[in-house]
Amino acid sequence: MSQKIRNDIGTIVEFSKEIEQILKKDFNAKGKGLHGLLNSIKNYKLPDKTLKSLRWIASTRNKVLHEEDIEIKNIKQFIETSKKIIIELKTLRIIEKIKTNLKIYLNSNHNDLNQLISQAEKKLPNEIIISLKKISTIKKINNQFEQDAIDVMVKLDNFIKKEKTLLGKLLSIIRYLKSFYNK
Repeated sequence: MSQKIRNDIGTIVEFSKEIEQILKKDFNAKGKGLHGLLNSIKNYKLPDKTLKSLRWIASTRNKVLHEEDIEIKNIKQFIETSKKIIIELKTLRIIEKIKTNLKIYLNSNHNDLNQLISQAEKKLPNEIIISLKKISTIKKINNQFEQDAIDVMVKLDNFIKKEKTLLGKLLSIIRYLKSFYNK
């Protein structure tokens, strides 16, 4: 086996491991190997294109590790696809966290981001609404989109924490006033 093939196999294994770790950590995937992990997270309803790419990555990894006389035809395509999938998985998880925070904050049972944004328009600052609308309309996930989603998540988290702090202070003042008037 040539050094180039060894290096390519190492690259394929490293990207596969990174994807497996993301699936385990961020999607709570269980199982052995990429295919097993993917089977365990069907409830996340990953986009078909993403799932197809993940299956291709898993099959490629399995072929290079388990078949003899392997030929790695396009390592560049594997690397590009893996990098895109890593960004996409991280971003999809961030969007899920944003939706969860909105659902809790709004006391809503909607799961659609656009419906949650509509509900939040009167309750959240305009800056956050604009950012939420921006991420809800982007069709192509890339590094910038991932960063935009992280920024929205941080803004939303900070706003909710600040509001909880204010609410807590108001409740303390109300309790104090009640005790004062109840004397």
